[in-house]
Amino acid sequence: MTNQKVTDDTKFAIVDLLKTTELNHREIALKVGVSSTFVTKLNRKLSIRATPRRKPWTQKELWFLKENYSKLTIKQLASKLERSEMSVKERSRKLGLKKRKVKETPTPTKKGKIPVRQRHVIAIDISNIISKPLPK
Repeated sequence: MTNQKVTDDTKFAIVDLLKTTELNHREIALKVGVSSTFVTKLNRKLSIRATPRRKPWTQKELWFLKENYSKLTIKQLASKLERSEMSVKERSRKLGLKKRKVKETPTPTKKGKIPVRQRHVIAIDISNIISKPLPK
């Protein structure tokens, strides 16, 4: 809703919906035709519903997130931790966690050469062949 005067009838309708339904602030705002911010502010001013607060992260949850971040998907982590996917993404960003892709084999460039950073993979893979003595 743009900067329009909200009538008392609209405010009463919002209060009624807050008291009698399980609709969230956004759904009430769409139904009544006001912004969700207006509904939230009115709710806080009149203390109709307890506004949800963020659940603090425990040490156990942080440990689990750090240990399993590279092993599980965001969706799986969120499910195990009983948190939203956005919460898991934001906390992992704050902790500096990164999903690391492990390459099984080096991938050549367009010119057919293997980049320097991937050449060590080949050396490790063929080291057992190199260590064998040459036939005479």
